[in-house]
Amino acid sequence: MKDGAEAGECASPRRAHLPPLLATAPATRRLTVALADAAPAPDVTSPPPAVPPLRVSTLSPASVATLDRARAWPAVAPHATPFADMQVWDAAGASGACVRYSADDGGGGGAGLGVVADNAAVCAALLAAARASPAPPLEYFDCGPLTALDLPPYAAAGGAPLARATFARAAAPLTARLVVGADGARSAVRAAAGFRVATKDYGRAAVVATVRTAAPHATAWQRFLPDGPLALLPLRGGYSGVVWTVRPGRAAELVGLGADAFAAAVDAALAGAPAPPTRGRFLAPPRVLPAPGAPAPASFPLRAVTAGRTVRPRLALAGDAARSIHPLAGQGANLGLADASALASALAAACAAGVDPGDAAWLEDRFGAPRRAAAGAVAAAVDGLATLFAPQAGPLATARALGVAAIDACPPARAAIVRFAAGGWA
Repeated sequence: MKDGAEAGECASPRRAHLPPLLATAPATRRLTVALADAAPAPDVTSPPPAVPPLRVSTLSPASVATLDRARAWPAVAPHATPFADMQVWDAAGASGACVRYSADDGGGGGAGLGVVADNAAVCAALLAAARASPAPPLEYFDCGPLTALDLPPYAAAGGAPLARATFARAAAPLTARLVVGADGARSAVRAAAGFRVATKDYGRAAVVATVRTAAPHATAWQRFLPDGPLALLPLRGGYSGVVWTVRPGRAAELVGLGADAFAAAVDAALAGAPAPPTRGRFLAPPRVLPAPGAPAPASFPLRAVTAGRTVRPRLALAGDAARSIHPLAGQGANLGLADASALASALAAACAAGVDPGDAAWLEDRFGAPRRAAAGAVAAAVDGLATLFAPQAGPLATARALGVAAIDACPPARAAIVRFAAGGWA
């Protein structure tokens, strides 16, 4: 970020949460932000496709509030579908127990549990909001992949030399007081900075698809099957999104099915046997139908990637570049938005105090350490869920089903989980 001729943030507009947030604080309006991307900017004037795309995000009420503060939410809202309830149930165990959550469990009332939004709409809205704000001014560079990143040594204090980022299609390097690496789980910025990462392979793949349902719904459904969880999420226009975690071989089979056969497989996996009376508040999900014109299903391997460091002089990592987690609880985009909000606050405080915004000690204290702790808690909770609902049989499966039933029967437990999912960890 600059006061004069040096450019600022190097990030993708698909992670461009920070620039519009900087406009909300007087102390950061004097900065200039440069968005450097390997791909062309999304077209903010194009209407969304009639059929929702495969890439959607579950956004918590806290994330919606962040988008609203960034002046991006009004443009996202028409492409977002709220859900008021969530039902989680287990295919294993004699009881087939389930737990249902609603916003009322956590005191959310009419706010709902969250929304499911098209990623493309979120990206376009954020970029439009950043461009519309006169301060801080935004410079956008469609400059190709990062080819080199020169940073001060780790020991450098405030006043260290500026960072220099070189890109494949840029006429000249960008110099910056702070580089924000927000370029995804395979972050080139993170690699160029020399940060080590810890990788966990779950041995599963997630199959994503768009389907229709026989009846509209405002519920996020998730059933834990022997091979992994299957989620059905409400989307705009009466469509629903599928996220099905399976073994890689099964993922290839599902992706290869035609639209009719895939919808039938999802419908059968969600329906299973008729619900016995012991399922308490269980509600049967709507029938799943093919969605004509929908994109073909796709799959991706499930891995968690965590950077050992997220801050050094003139550099901070945010979003998936800092850590990517299991998609089981749909918290990845929420963590990225929380990172952007926290970093904007840290930079506003630095500018107000006259501190160099690229000072590593300040960034670590105000951004790096707190965000690693919060994100680590979320990652641990999601990992715990993944382990709890891993394929099990016999007494372990029965005990798990009883635990699910106990949560459903305990309003305080449901309330705590709803508050956590709504962004209470931020």
